[in-house]
Amino acid sequence: MTGAPAGEAVIYGDGGVLAGTHEGLIVVDCSTSEPAMTARVNADLSAQGAALADAPLARTPIEAEAARLNTMVGASDETFAAIKPTLAAFCENIFRVGLVGAGIKTKLIYNFLAMGQAALIAEALCACAATDVGLDEFAEVVSAGGANSGIFQLLVPKLLAEGAFTGLQFSLANAEKDLRYYTQMTAAVPLAGSLGKSVHDSLQQGLALGFDEGLVGSLIAAQAKLNGVDIVGQRAPEPVAQSA
Repeated sequence: MTGAPAGEAVIYGDGGVLAGTHEGLIVVDCSTSEPAMTARVNADLSAQGAALADAPLARTPIEAEAARLNTMVGASDETFAAIKPTLAAFCENIFRVGLVGAGIKTKLIYNFLAMGQAALIAEALCACAATDVGLDEFAEVVSAGGANSGIFQLLVPKLLAEGAFTGLQFSLANAEKDLRYYTQMTAAVPLAGSLGKSVHDSLQQGLALGFDEGLVGSLIAAQAKLNGVDIVGQRAPEPVAQSA
């Protein structure tokens, strides 16, 4: 399940988890959901003697297939000790970040940081195209400097080599959902700051421009479409050998 509506259906729907809850049951929620829902589910399970751990996941389908995901876990000491061997079956890195609710909050902040970088990269590449700065040369400069990042290396080399926006295997729709949850969470604190909203707006813009079936790298294509610049054409592809 990818968000709060699916999670609520699993917990509260007909024949759902809550209907079959019993003393000693442990429910592990690995979705990226809403903190308010996590708190509500935790209270309802606790009232029936069950326990909840929120353990959202990070990394890509490649690591998932290799059982090398990351998870950030919110749980009591006792619950964490009980579920850690199970998490180790599909996670390479298991971080206990606090009590119930801390996992999902950590994941939302983490995704804000990651998607914020993606949004900056998209706009920067369009700025290069608009001002006649070569993308290959720009990528070399970034790769050797402090502005480099794992997100940059996922997105840009594949774009330059193949003209593809698929370097980061995470859907634009899920990214928008996560940033929506992030902005709702920070608004409830409340937290001063405009960047979360700006990142969310850029993701919504990508969806509105027709990239709702795309991955996060589609932010680059969306910005290029919005600004009327040719990103893929800025590449320097290898000559194609002509058949005899």
